[in-house]
Amino acid sequence: IWSGCRASIGVLIYSPHTNHSNAQERTDRSTDKAKKEKLEESYYFECSITKLSPTTAPLVRIGLGTADANLFLGSDHFGYGYGGTGKKVHDNNYDDYPLQQQQSFGCGDVIVCLLIIYAPFEKQKEGPLPSENNKENSEKKKKSWRRKAAKKVKVGSISYVKNGIRLGQAFDIFTSSTSNAPFILYPIIALKYAECTLNFGTTLFTFFFGQHHSL
Repeated sequence: IWSGCRASIGVLIYSPHTNHSNAQERTDRSTDKAKKEKLEESYYFECSITKLSPTTAPLVRIGLGTADANLFLGSDHFGYGYGGTGKKVHDNNYDDYPLQQQQSFGCGDVIVCLLIIYAPFEKQKEGPLPSENNKENSEKKKKSWRRKAAKKVKVGSISYVKNGIRLGQAFDIFTSSTSNAPFILYPIIALKYAECTLNFGTTLFTFFFGQHHSL
């Protein structure tokens, strides 16, 4: 039997249309390095695998998701997970991770989930919707405009660290260029016949990553 849990505190990710007052608040919370031209903020938490079933295939999946994410992490569009079999999963799509250098993990391993979020974007100017009265604007042109207006914008990324060794980027985080609403990513763990402990910075981390913020 598997079970999952979601942390009660997460990281707010701003939409591409965040206003300047929110952007300033974001900047004020940034490190000196993050206050340069390309603003970034990094957050991480640590998961130590303490017990796995010796007789039944265990499951440990670590990552992030929104409040709507299924706790069987990665099984829908709202969650991103990395599992002990060396697979990353999002939207129920499984891929080797890292690519061509698949890294499984087990009892005694320490996995860090690292989230990088980017500075708010200024509102993009897509132009007006093609006029209904202009004969030159066909339905095809209107559909093309809508596709451009709803294009995805990268607002962050998720990567992992195994026992102090960086495994590289696992996921890009996107939002729609037309979205005005920020969203929150929460740490999520899915377990089956396994036990682990989580560290959000209340005690010293096993591995330290400089200017990154603990969750």
